[in-house]
Amino acid sequence: MKKIIVPIAVLTAVAVIMVLSLKTGKDGGLTLAMLQAEAAENGRALVVQFSSDGCITCRKMKPALEKIEAEGGERYYVKVIDVDVNSGIAIELGITAVPVQLFISDNGEIMERHLGYLSYKDFTDIFAEHSI
Repeated sequence: MKKIIVPIAVLTAVAVIMVLSLKTGKDGGLTLAMLQAEAAENGRALVVQFSSDGCITCRKMKPALEKIEAEGGERYYVKVIDVDVNSGIAIELGITAVPVQLFISDNGEIMERHLGYLSYKDFTDIFAEHSI
């Protein structure tokens, strides 16, 4: 019986530590409300890309993100958030896979959420759809 209890106790302790580390995160408390307020304060739409260093799709999207970022001007700006570093907001938004993109209007409303790869054309189509 002790042979079973010890591994279960160890696994339970590890699970609790993992959950607590995810909840506290290493992000200094970044929240969706902060991103929404930032977009409203800047008076421009915000494109948020949630990614991670190990995400191959995220790396493939980098040229498209750089291109749309360069074209943003007064209409929008781009922010890339690493979910490994900012786990709190990932948990808040229920992000379990990356990449995820959030399109936040200049008044702080979430216009669209997307999971997966977006090409440059996909981004521009979303901008046109939401008049960004």
